[in-house]
Amino acid sequence: MTKELDDQRRAVLNNLTLIFFVFSALCLGSALFMGSAVESKRFGIPAKGGMVGPVEVPKKNAVFLFEVTQGMKVNNWTYVTVEVLDKDKKFLHAFGDEFWSETGRDSDGNWSESHLEFDMKITFDEPGTYFFKVVTEASNFKAARKVVVRYKRLRGSSVAFWWLCFISLGVGIVINEVNRRTIITWIEENSD
Repeated sequence: MTKELDDQRRAVLNNLTLIFFVFSALCLGSALFMGSAVESKRFGIPAKGGMVGPVEVPKKNAVFLFEVTQGMKVNNWTYVTVEVLDKDKKFLHAFGDEFWSETGRDSDGNWSESHLEFDMKITFDEPGTYFFKVVTEASNFKAARKVVVRYKRLRGSSVAFWWLCFISLGVGIVINEVNRRTIITWIEENSD
């Protein structure tokens, strides 16, 4: 291969690398934008449970992020389930998690651990009015504080943009490596 053809090939690969890196950056920006909230509301529910809503879903395939937290005294647990209900309060589906707070002492001394929050993204197939029933079980309701449910309506789903970001970044790295051999050269120089 002549030097002129080799230089042209390198120039094309440099441009392709740049295109994939720029596309990856655009996808990253789009993923962050789509994952940002356009609306946010917070509700406090008694430790024994309650109802959130109505929540208006304005469009088809609207994405909501639900954040659920509950504080409690140590050495206790609760299980919080959030049931998604339609406008007639008929059950659609549910999600939940266990909250707990533990302390103790072992050979390393005193310790404490807790899990007091979880989140869930939900995509609503249809616009409309929805309710959320918070159901709780507890080792001791007197030790549990109120359940806080916060929802954020997101601009949309960012999943496709994240995938495209990482795939285009990977392709850009591979093209750059084929063209410049930077990683292989670095490994060879630093492997003594």
